[in-house]
Amino acid sequence: MAHRVLNSAAGWVLASYATGSVVTGTWVQIWNGITHSAVFMTNELAWESPATSPVIDLAEPVKTPTAATQPAKTQPPAPLPSPPLPILAGKQIPRPPGAWRELAREDTPQHAAIALGQIDNGLLTGLIIARANTEQTSNIIGPPSHCQREDLPVVYPAYDTPRDGYCAYAMRVMPAAEADGDALWTAVLKGLATEKIVLPPTYLEAAARARTRENFLDLRYYFAEPADPTPPQGQDDPRLDAIVAWTALLQGSAELAVRGRLSPNQGALPAITSAAAAREALIRQAREPIDRLREVGAIDAATHIKYSEIAERTALHPEVQGWSLLYRSMAKVTTYRIAAYLDTVATTIVVTGNLGQSFLLANLNALVKPVIAFVNEIGWVGGGVGAPRAALLSSSFPDIGTEKR
Repeated sequence: MAHRVLNSAAGWVLASYATGSVVTGTWVQIWNGITHSAVFMTNELAWESPATSPVIDLAEPVKTPTAATQPAKTQPPAPLPSPPLPILAGKQIPRPPGAWRELAREDTPQHAAIALGQIDNGLLTGLIIARANTEQTSNIIGPPSHCQREDLPVVYPAYDTPRDGYCAYAMRVMPAAEADGDALWTAVLKGLATEKIVLPPTYLEAAARARTRENFLDLRYYFAEPADPTPPQGQDDPRLDAIVAWTALLQGSAELAVRGRLSPNQGALPAITSAAAAREALIRQAREPIDRLREVGAIDAATHIKYSEIAERTALHPEVQGWSLLYRSMAKVTTYRIAAYLDTVATTIVVTGNLGQSFLLANLNALVKPVIAFVNEIGWVGGGVGAPRAALLSSSFPDIGTEKR
């Protein structure tokens, strides 16, 4: 409301100046107000209207067949109960199979951190480093800096909005023998030295950050590589392919973990054996809700097949938000300002019939109105009227070593 009042008042003053008449300027501003509203709405719909989502028609649940009508089948053994998930500041930490022990913790006013390790014959074969905020925040925690890169094996910026965000990436890391100002890694190295546990030459790293408006969870998984991880020339690297595929599995678990809603079974990530095995686990994860609907008879066989195929395609080729929140907002404003400029020219010509006055008014609006919008936004955000202050914060944490290409 405040922006519209300021914008209309400025538009009336500029229109009166450009046309040399208060009466003509008033009519120009009235028509500009009407057409600009239509332009603004059209621009919003063009940017924000979602693509058509598939709809599943649910049927009434059918009765479970009796033992007499259903063929006998061997029941698989019941799965063993999963161990409780590690908790960090109220968020859960998904983990691959195996025994994981706590190596170090760090607590600061801004965040809490924990390092979990997997040790085999004196070698730190696996490492998990998780960080999370200790107090709920009204600020917007931005994605990791690596999510802006295009030269990593995988960078997956799933979405980045004022309310939530998710991004994952994978790369190779050479662990540092000495920490450079990272208190958590310093504590880990000190403990490993005491127990005479050594580090491998390189780790495969899979990292993800999930956030809501109130919380964030930064997860980094490190898996030891052999002494010479480089494949023969001209051949694909199966280990790197496996970690890239495995990274895709993190999203579902991380999005639940940051909200504290992850069950132990959901938090048990599969082992990294091969890219094919990781993709199979990803497909099972995507198909699970559709399979459950079929089991209770809510959908028929044809519908089950149709939407299972859609789920598999979506899992293997997920939609990615290509632009960050900042870049997308800039593009959205740019398209609106261009459309508003053309609308001002057209509307003013209709009212005045003067091409020179039309372009003069459009140019004045293009210079003055963005300043009004900026001042209005800064004023409301800085004043905090009606809502808590929110800032876009950068939270890039140090890695355990340097990237290996």
